[in-house]
Amino acid sequence: MSSNLLETSGIISRVCPHCDVTTPWGYAEKPVIREVPGGEKPAVEEAKAQAFVGGIEQRRHYRVSLQLPVLVRDYDGGVEITKSENVSQGGLCISSEKSYLFGQGLLVICPYDPKTSQIETHARVVRRQEIEGVSRKVYGLRYTPQTG
Repeated sequence: MSSNLLETSGIISRVCPHCDVTTPWGYAEKPVIREVPGGEKPAVEEAKAQAFVGGIEQRRHYRVSLQLPVLVRDYDGGVEITKSENVSQGGLCISSEKSYLFGQGLLVICPYDPKTSQIETHARVVRRQEIEGVSRKVYGLRYTPQTG
């Protein structure tokens, strides 16, 4: 039963047998790492769009800075409309005052237009960053394929 919940929402709550505290559990994410030829960083334009650590590319897809309206729905029925910070073929980055958990499954529509009917896409929180001095957080969302 809990494995079905984990696959659907990306997160489950479990009680620790040692301290008796309920904590959220989700899938561990391991980034795909590709070597950059010759260990050199690419041109300045590409370097801005991709994350490099020690000459190793950390991102799978080229990112474009776009602020588009985004509808985000969690599996508990919570809905918000926010804006994207950047988008790529594999996901998007949003800012929000809501607290989403690492690994949490979400449904997103980007770009969102309330006047038209649109299909929600499944996504998972793969990055969460607090913004100092404000209540907003930056989230990296990766689109997840759904089998069915």
